[in-house]
Amino acid sequence: MLLDDLPNLACAERLDMVRDILVQADRAREVVRHLLDFSRACKPSAWETVDLAVLAGRANTLLRNQVKIAQLTTALILPEEPVAIAGNPNQLEQVVVNILLNAIQASPPGGTVIVTVGADHERGQAWLTVDDQGPGIPETAQQRLFEPFFTTKSEGTGLGLSVSFAIVREHHGEITATTRAEGGSRFTITLPLKLS
Repeated sequence: MLLDDLPNLACAERLDMVRDILVQADRAREVVRHLLDFSRACKPSAWETVDLAVLAGRANTLLRNQVKIAQLTTALILPEEPVAIAGNPNQLEQVVVNILLNAIQASPPGGTVIVTVGADHERGQAWLTVDDQGPGIPETAQQRLFEPFFTTKSEGTGLGLSVSFAIVREHHGEITATTRAEGGSRFTITLPLKLS
């Protein structure tokens, strides 16, 4: 449109179109970046011992500005003992950031997002839950939630949850999402505890 109508457009209209082009180029770049992340294999040889509680704290710190802008609070419920798992810390942090960011975006101003970390030593599992105070997950979206490019939001690529799902699976874990009886959503990540 810019090329076709250049002589007939006012300067302000041209600037608006250029801004739109820049915004869409940024979105396209993010889609490509997520696709590349999604396609890369998570190699166990690059794994190390990770404390899931520390990882949750780091993800919360990374998103503190988004929490502030959204007028929310976050609550971390962490055990006193480390929750050791084996994995790629950067990829696992990306998963927690993705889930936490979704919870922030879903929650209304004044709400609280709760992140809980724990361990079930009998089952050999570590777990992390993120509870939000949003509208919950529509029943129609429940089955497709982790599919690439599926989203219930007007903004976004629909790759955050599918990438997170793939990373958790590569780490021999599971990720599930439910609507809580009291309202809001709960995302649960379970991963094998690292045996000492």
